[in-house]
Amino acid sequence: MKERRRFIRLTSSVSVNYKKIKSTKDEIESVSKNICEKGICIVTKEELQVGDMLDLTIAISEYKMVISVKGKVVWVKENQGEDSSEPKTYSIGIEFSGVSKEASSQIEDYIHASLFNNI
Repeated sequence: MKERRRFIRLTSSVSVNYKKIKSTKDEIESVSKNICEKGICIVTKEELQVGDMLDLTIAISEYKMVISVKGKVVWVKENQGEDSSEPKTYSIGIEFSGVSKEASSQIEDYIHASLFNNI
């Protein structure tokens, strides 16, 4: 099978807070599975819907970065826990939208710095 991705994807566990745009609920804490220049995959206990628009705050403590972006949920996958007593979690694929040049540059710098440090 041919790889369709056009951007480097970095496996990365960083703090991501999100809130549905136009929602009155508080931000929800989650953690990333991976990130690329065009999107991020997070794991959360909340089942989001494809098409949901989100405000995201990505905190990359090792580089003292806080990146604020908007994104659109493009896929949702229920994760299977090892134990049925564990709460359900969901992997959520989010495509960034309307990303500022500064935020895009920060994401790109983080990915490249992390890859360089792992060589």
